[in-house]
Order: sequence, then structure tokens, then C-alpha cells
Amino acid sequence: MIYKIVLSSKDSIPVAEEDLLSVLESIQQGGNVVITKEGVFNPSFYVGIVVDYDRSKDEAEALKYNNKYLTSPFAKLLSEQMSMISSPKERTAIQEQVAKEERKIK
Repeated sequence: MIYKIVLSSKDSIPVAEEDLLSVLESIQQGGNVVITKEGVFNPSFYVGIVVDYDRSKDEAEALKYNNKYLTSPFAKLLSEQMSMISSPKERTAIQEQVAKEERKIK
């Protein structure tokens, strides 16, 4: 998920989830500047951190490839241990498509 730091000047700086903890620690320490991958800001102008729904939506759409959903990286590792809980008649079309893609990984 992508977050954004809202500043008092109504500007915002995007922050990736993995960088969020280090940014919060830098703000708490109250140094002169906080450095992120996307920009530098003065913590005295910090207002809050919110979810960046626009960028999260773009990121989710980028995961699709030709209307195919990417399978989980764990599917290949756990495919031998996995079994279907429901019969194919009870699954939806999307669940069936994902199951077919996972079977191709084997």
C-alpha cells in the first residue's frame, strides 16, 4: 500500500509502506529534515499520513496483465500441499481462472 505525507502547505509526498516506519521515526526524533525516496521535507510542516488511494489504485491496476491476475509467489512453493476446498461447480469464474493459472505454474 502507498501512503502520502500531508504537509501544512497542502503538498504531499508519497511514501511506500516499507519506508513508513523509518519516516515516522525521523519525524519523532524531530531533526531538521526527513529524507524519503520521493522527497525531503521539514518535520515541522508535517500534518499527517494518509493512504494514497489514487496511487494504490494505479498500483493495483498495474498488477493486472492482459486481464490475467498474477498468482501468488507462494502458489509455486505450496502447490504440492494445496488442495481445492470446494468443487469446481461452486467456484466463481474468477476463482476458476486463478486456479487454472496456478496449475500452469507447476
